[in-house]
Amino acid sequence: MTHHASPAFHIREASPSEADRAAEIIRTAFEEEAVLDPPTGAIRETGDSVRGKMQQGGLALAEIDGRAVGCVLYELREGHLYFGRLGVLPEHRGQGVGGALIAYVEARAHALGAPRIEIAVRTALPLTRARYERLGYALVEERCHEGYTVPTYAVLAKTSS
Repeated sequence: MTHHASPAFHIREASPSEADRAAEIIRTAFEEEAVLDPPTGAIRETGDSVRGKMQQGGLALAEIDGRAVGCVLYELREGHLYFGRLGVLPEHRGQGVGGALIAYVEARAHALGAPRIEIAVRTALPLTRARYERLGYALVEERCHEGYTVPTYAVLAKTSS
């Protein structure tokens, strides 16, 4: 039996010129969530929309052999660092890329002096929520998207260390 090691990847800050590639990664990574109610806005991301979000914070890319395979957007908000649109191309999942992107954002929060890190997770994705809870994120509150009367997403937070 031959064991193949996962290809090495590294995380780095992206430039605005890479927003188109990031939007492509986000759309592909979130494709299976298109069936959610309400539908995820991630599948409509464009280079321009990603560049707009970058102006509020930053974008990190995960690369394997110089090719971007994952990304995450983050922004400093009042009292915390928020991150979202964390996406990894399906063929590169299970290799630690997502975890490394989360660790990168957590390090950025610490470097920027943000005492807390937050993420919003759809209530329809309990496995995703459980993954963040295993990383030390805890429920802050459940919220509803506009026009909905039952919670559609949960805000999770972790103290920055």
